[in-house]
Amino acid sequence: MEGYIKLHRSLLEHHLMTNQSYFLVFIQILLRCNHKDKSIIINNKKTLIKRGSFYTSLSKLSEQINIHRSTITRAIKFLQRDAMIETINIGKGTLISCVNYDKYQEKRNDSETIEKRWRNGSETIARTNNNDKNDNIKKKDINKLISKKESDKNEQFNIFESIDNKKKFVKPEIDEIFVEMSKYAFSKSIDVNERALFSQSEQFFNYYESNGWKVAGKPMKSWIAASRNWLLRYSENNYNKIVNRKNNEQYETESVNEIYEFVNELKKRG
Repeated sequence: MEGYIKLHRSLLEHHLMTNQSYFLVFIQILLRCNHKDKSIIINNKKTLIKRGSFYTSLSKLSEQINIHRSTITRAIKFLQRDAMIETINIGKGTLISCVNYDKYQEKRNDSETIEKRWRNGSETIARTNNNDKNDNIKKKDINKLISKKESDKNEQFNIFESIDNKKKFVKPEIDEIFVEMSKYAFSKSIDVNERALFSQSEQFFNYYESNGWKVAGKPMKSWIAASRNWLLRYSENNYNKIVNRKNNEQYETESVNEIYEFVNELKKRG
């Protein structure tokens, strides 16, 4: 393979950095994506693999980067939920595509952040000169504009009202909980490893699944907020356990020293 890829330094501040394995998988995906369209044979058919995509299997990817397949699977789901990649199962393999690959890998302003490039890359900023536009509006069109604005206001109000009426709690999957906990742990510098995070995600899901997703007897409104509180309690309990263990060790050491001194004193007295 030839060529290179571009990485922005703001990636260092991205929540993906909370997990070295996921970060490595993401970089490997970037490196393995086609830099130009390429045709390959899949199931005896000629298939076009576009720029920014590549065809592989999770087992092969696991062997190539020396990471367990289960970790590869979780990393793929993590990147999918974060809108950084897309996958399609074809035959015995998987087509993996980087979202907004062209926008990120072409010559662009380096001041853009990784979040803008990967998650908002498809958005464009349209700027118009309002002064020039207003100068071209004729007086006879003013009434039409006023009427249109009133109509837009009513339509916007109906849209928001409809959205509010449709708001319903949707229970999360374990992977979604894991992603949110990972992000929150990174933002708050909570010292917790991947295994513990996944374990807490499962415990969180199982606990609220068993009680019908209720908090203090009332239906849960935000599982994200609840998962953050869960992680904070886990971190606090873990810290208290460490402190108590150290205090107990210190107490035991002091007790042993006191007994040793007492025995020596008895020996001296004969």
